[in-house]
Amino acid sequence: MKISLLQTISADQMELEEYCMDNGIMSVHVLSYGCALTGIYVPDKRTGKRVNILLSFDDLTSYLHNPLYCGAALGPNAGRISCGTLGIDGRHYQLSQNDGANHIHGGFHNLSFQNAVLVSRETHRESAALTFQAVLPHGLDGYPGSRCIHITYRLFSDNRLTVSFRASSDRETYLNLSSHAYFNLSGDFTKNVHTHRLSVRGNAFAENDETHIPVGISHTDGTPFDFSTPVSIQENMDRYPQNVQIQRARGLNHAFLLNKGHNPSDPSLVLEDPPSGRSLKLYTDTPSIVVYSGGFIENTYKINGGCLSSPHCAIALEPQDIPDTPNCGLAPMHILKPGALYLRTFTYAFSF
Repeated sequence: MKISLLQTISADQMELEEYCMDNGIMSVHVLSYGCALTGIYVPDKRTGKRVNILLSFDDLTSYLHNPLYCGAALGPNAGRISCGTLGIDGRHYQLSQNDGANHIHGGFHNLSFQNAVLVSRETHRESAALTFQAVLPHGLDGYPGSRCIHITYRLFSDNRLTVSFRASSDRETYLNLSSHAYFNLSGDFTKNVHTHRLSVRGNAFAENDETHIPVGISHTDGTPFDFSTPVSIQENMDRYPQNVQIQRARGLNHAFLLNKGHNPSDPSLVLEDPPSGRSLKLYTDTPSIVVYSGGFIENTYKINGGCLSSPHCAIALEPQDIPDTPNCGLAPMHILKPGALYLRTFTYAFSF
């Protein structure tokens, strides 16, 4: 296992550092800005050459604006909060409205747009890890509390990647941290990810309104959201061509509610690309995983190897609270109190 500093660039009066963790089989690249994953390189079974299966910008300065939240850490909140309204113990906080009338991914100055500090790098026989720290001041984008957030990426020798969050606050606040990593397991981002097979250990999903805010919970049976057994996303969509939820999202952009009490040794979600033989197993104890199949990705961004982005060129898997938890009434909201720790970890297990 080894860690190396790939490059340092100066941009907007900041020093951006990109690191690489390598276990001899695959490698993971991480940028200090936004604590963004900038590459996951796995071997091609035919040639043995490593291929990047993570949606990535070729130019690191693109992460300074990052309209796709490409690979970035999400916080203080992953997903949307309706009208930017946050209530904590009878107090109302007006959050920034950076998605029309709604608040998304923590606001204009969220974790995705902070240049974090590397505070620890570890190499062991079976793993390597990078830990970054970012501090979000009280009142930033309307949130209460000065929040100190640590994010650790750990690559194991068996090709698992864990993403761990640890955070504290000096005031009562709400945190819902995640990652906006997009994948195309084929490694060819000109191909549509709707051909990937998906299975989810859950039998309910959140229906959304026109602004992608949840309005209720529905059973997946008899819908294009039934991934109880592995099936291609396109095949499910083709069965229900008039489904309003699919039309609104231009594919998937929904929270899948995970079954409680399932065996933790079983993955919560599995994504597969049969032609390449690659698969990703996602393990998490979060209430839901938001699956976004990239229907709103525009044809304007230079990504992996110089190709242009396009709708459905990659799929994002975001373990998190049910979107709009502070307002939707679909799940309890957990408040982080001073002196307590916020902890969240999820794991990607890759095979190829």
